Amino acid sequence: MTNIAMPANVIMLFNILIPLVTFDILDDLGVFKEVFPDSEEDSEPHMDKIRQIRDLGYSSFNIFLNNGTFMVLTGLYFLKIAIVLFILKPLSVLYEPLRPQYTKLKNSLFFSDLLHLCRDGYMEYLISSLLLLYFAPLDSVDNQPYMVILSYTCLALTIIFMPVLSFWVFSKNLNDI
Repeated sequence: MTNIAMPANVIMLFNILIPLVTFDILDDLGVFKEVFPDSEEDSEPHMDKIRQIRDLGYSSFNIFLNNGTFMVLTGLYFLKIAIVLFILKPLSVLYEPLRPQYTKLKNSLFFSDLLHLCRDGYMEYLISSLLLLYFAPLDSVDNQPYMVILSYTCLALTIIFMPVLSFWVFSKNLNDI
C-alpha cells in the first residue's frame, strides 16, 4: 500500500464511509461480540491461521462475526417473508383491496429481494462457511454445533440453491414474471 499523507478530516470521513459502503454497520457496535465469543481469545496456538484470515479481511472463524450486518439483513428478509405469508396473505383473502399489494410484495420478495441477497452475499457466505468448516480448530469456541449447522446451510445455499435460483430466474421470460 502506498504511504500517502492525508489530513485528519479525510481519514475520519473514510473511517465513517467505509463501514457504510461495505455493510459493516453493526461491527463497530459490538453487538455480535457480546453474544458470540471471538476465536482469538482461545486460539493462541493457532495464531498463524488467524493471521491468514485477517489477510482475507476477516477477524475470526465465527460466521456471525464475519457476516455481521449481512446476517441481520438476511434475518430481516426472513422476517419479511413471515409477515407477508402469515399476515398479509390471510388479510388479502379476507379483504379484496389488499390483494394487489400482497401480489406486489410477494413478487418483490422473490424476484427482487432474494436475488439481491444472493448476489450480494454469495462470496461472504461461501468464504465464512469455508473458514469455519475447514480452517477452524476443533477446540475453538467457534466450532459449536449450531455454527457448524449454519455453515453447512450457508454452504449448501451458495453451492446449490443460489446458482439454481439464478438460472431459473434468468431463463424465464420477462412477460411471465
